[in-house]
Amino acid sequence: MHAGMTRKAATLLSAILVAAGSLTALAAQEKKPRIAVLPFDSSRIDSSYAHLSQSVVNGMFETQLVKTGKFTVIERKRIKEVLSEQGLGLSGAVDPTTAAKVGKILGVELILTGDITELGMRKSGGGSSMFGGSKTTLEGSLDIRLISTTSAEIVFADTSKHEDSNYKVRAFGVGGGVDFDETSIEKVFRPCVKDLTEEMAAKAGEIVGTMRGGGGLEGKIASVAGGKIYINKGGNEGVKVGDVFEVYRPGNEIRDPDTGAVLDVEEKLIGKIIVTEVKDKLSIASAQSGSGFLTGDVVRPPS
Repeated sequence: MHAGMTRKAATLLSAILVAAGSLTALAAQEKKPRIAVLPFDSSRIDSSYAHLSQSVVNGMFETQLVKTGKFTVIERKRIKEVLSEQGLGLSGAVDPTTAAKVGKILGVELILTGDITELGMRKSGGGSSMFGGSKTTLEGSLDIRLISTTSAEIVFADTSKHEDSNYKVRAFGVGGGVDFDETSIEKVFRPCVKDLTEEMAAKAGEIVGTMRGGGGLEGKIASVAGGKIYINKGGNEGVKVGDVFEVYRPGNEIRDPDTGAVLDVEEKLIGKIIVTEVKDKLSIASAQSGSGFLTGDVVRPPS
């Protein structure tokens, strides 16, 4: 019997450790900012390979962002659905205000978008000789903008350019050229994407800390009990004792009668709360004005 009890205890301990590990993983995931990559504007490059370039660049950014371990990335299928609902298509020409609105519908804190500003080739060496050759250098550059969905502000922007001189064209007679296929596009833009993503990842903590701990912080009421109001944001997100939040309750969605796109979401101001105690992952507040606070109500700093 003693041996059986020991096995049961070991099994129980193992289950507890697995559950604890799962909770830790979920907590770490919660801290990561949710980000969506909107289609890049490719109108500045040749239309014959603009769409392919846009697809390749977006896919590489999604992959690199996931690999950093600093972001939770929304899948492209869901983004396409929302853009279609909003009648925006996939052109990539999205202003910060519109990007913020799309981001709120997607439930993300950050929107990454930008421009493919250059994709071309530069030849050297000549190509008119029967057995002569020419060296072709591929050139590509990207501009990116990281937009806060709570403030519609651009919180980070940068540019990267890369050249690849490994393409050689053998020219028999006059002429010759290079086709921009997926491989060549990926080769010239991958270093740009890698550099820009590393810059974003390095500054993610600072960017998100400012958003969550300052004017951009937004959370929800997790529970209300005994006069205490529990918020799902804590010291890890920059919340401090004495912080005041306005409490809003989401209401009706305003939709376009023709397209069905969500134009706005009505919100009702319920009141204000003040933080009295802060823990790592949550805060406890008391009512400063108003009443009837409910689990799920949205909290944000006074506008």
